[in-house]
Amino acid sequence: MSEAKRCPQCQNEMVWQRKTIRYEREGLPITLEGVWVRVCPACGHKLVRGPLAIQLMDLADQLFRSAKQLGEEANLPMPSVHLVFPETDEIP
Repeated sequence: MSEAKRCPQCQNEMVWQRKTIRYEREGLPITLEGVWVRVCPACGHKLVRGPLAIQLMDLADQLFRSAKQLGEEANLPMPSVHLVFPETDEIP
């Protein structure tokens, strides 16, 4: 388990929790469920670790590009994307 982290908003100690992250771009909603984030129990501020945040943004970008291409090529409406990460006790 990684070291304790203080909330940048209120300085309380943050805890690890699995949360749902939502992105939306040009009408495409992307939901990533079960992502480990640090949460401040006092003020609710959330932090995603830097490398993980970059990977999640890259994933969302790839999903957006694929959905947009599919919609253009097959003349389909923009879908919604919902990914669920499996339960794990291993915190990044």
